[in-house]
Amino acid sequence: MCIEFLLFFYFCLYYIGVSQAVILTLAFLSGVLGGWGYLFSYYRVMDNFMMTKTNREKLISYLAVSGDGGALVATAFATFLSNTILKIE
Repeated sequence: MCIEFLLFFYFCLYYIGVSQAVILTLAFLSGVLGGWGYLFSYYRVMDNFMMTKTNREKLISYLAVSGDGGALVATAFATFLSNTILKIE
């Protein structure tokens, strides 16, 4: 998944004549794999009956906060890039 993201980022940043379909496919696959990992982590926590219900709920809360934090960092990074390196004048 990391390699896909890096390819997607490189193609978008330097656009070396790659088809838009390739970039769209890489973006789609990165999103699908990222979403799958996000949901799978929730499922694994909720399916783990070796933990108490209280600990599972706490862990789900931590996962939600870290997911939101990741979205915040990604948005800040995209905003930074669009205002600096990728700025169109």
